[in-house]
Amino acid sequence: MKYNASMLATAKRLPPWVLNGVSGLGRSEEVKARLRSAELVTVCEEARCPNIGECFSRHTATFMILGDTCTRRCGFCSVKTGRPARVDSGEAGRVAVAAADMGLAYVVITMVARDDLRDHGAQQLVRTIEALHGLGGPDDEGLRSGTARTLWRSRRRLARSSEAVRVEAIGGGGESGERRVQVEVLVSDLGGRAELIAQVLEAGPEVFGHNLETVRRLTPAVRGRATYERSLSVLAAASLQVRDARRDALRNAALHSAEDTAARLEKKMAAHSAEDTAARLEKKTAAHYAEDTAAHAEKKMPGRAMESIVVTTADSAAQNATNAAGCRPPAGTAIKSGLMAGLGESRKELSEAMRDIRAAGCDLLTVGQYLRPTRNHLPVERYLEPVEFEEIAVEARELGFREIAAGPLVRSSYRADSLYRRSREQV
Repeated sequence: MKYNASMLATAKRLPPWVLNGVSGLGRSEEVKARLRSAELVTVCEEARCPNIGECFSRHTATFMILGDTCTRRCGFCSVKTGRPARVDSGEAGRVAVAAADMGLAYVVITMVARDDLRDHGAQQLVRTIEALHGLGGPDDEGLRSGTARTLWRSRRRLARSSEAVRVEAIGGGGESGERRVQVEVLVSDLGGRAELIAQVLEAGPEVFGHNLETVRRLTPAVRGRATYERSLSVLAAASLQVRDARRDALRNAALHSAEDTAARLEKKMAAHSAEDTAARLEKKTAAHYAEDTAAHAEKKMPGRAMESIVVTTADSAAQNATNAAGCRPPAGTAIKSGLMAGLGESRKELSEAMRDIRAAGCDLLTVGQYLRPTRNHLPVERYLEPVEFEEIAVEARELGFREIAAGPLVRSSYRADSLYRRSREQV
């Protein structure tokens, strides 16, 4: 088996349950070629992910926007640090075109930290989400005319392809019934600013993710300028905003349902009233006709008994009222976070971090083994065995996470579509 370059330096030291799980490069050259031609960056390559061969062979990738240079230097991450280039106005459109050409129904977008920008890159993230969801038109800022035309053609091809329906769609499509691409975002801490978090959420990603990465004690050494408390505040702010939106949507749905029910009942009562009036008139007319006929017969045939003429009418139908209280709340955006294991944390500390993430309102969690990308990065203190990840998954479910992915090679975006789909089945 061929292993990707990120693993070769440490392959001899990897335990068998990690080494055997590392995917070969597979048939990934086609995906790489498409990404290169579109001048796009993936976190799969920049972060030297061990699953790159499998994901590229499955024609899935996690796009990294805002360039390939981060303003922060974290001890675990292989993305380069330095002064980033200017924001590329055509990047959002190219991501959407690439996703459509690859036939993706579920797209994960991550970003480098951009502390050099006033909005920390939030608006570029919003433009990318909207381009993927098809909310923008050819004249929108960030979609060059040629790119826009390609995007619409690619989208039509996507709608006709069988791959477009691989993942359950909850948002629906346009008037033609096309399913929109589902988007998961993995964001930086955006400076901890709630208004920037709100902007991203208003763009409507199906999943909003921000990784806590490690336990409280190790955060300064592992994450550089990021803080444990700020990351928890990002998750809490996102969760609160989604919860408020869900409550408002439920209230509005109940109100609209009640108004609709009242209108239907009023219309039905008017119809029944008209039908009942007509029936009464018909019955009265028939009765008068019967009495007149009987009198005439009695007059013609005195002393002869006349059979009664009975006129019956059908009962009116029962009213079909809709119960407004039974309306189902919208699912909303799922909140997601991730942790690395093997950096020197204790089991107790890992449990505390999971409790903190859950208390912040997180729905989805990933826990994976930290793998040293190069000799210049933090060393692996311990390789957890598969049974330990199984125990972590059990604990996470007991804490109330809607869905959990835990394993030696689990990463934030690894098979993210499957994790999201499983979580939706529990809503």
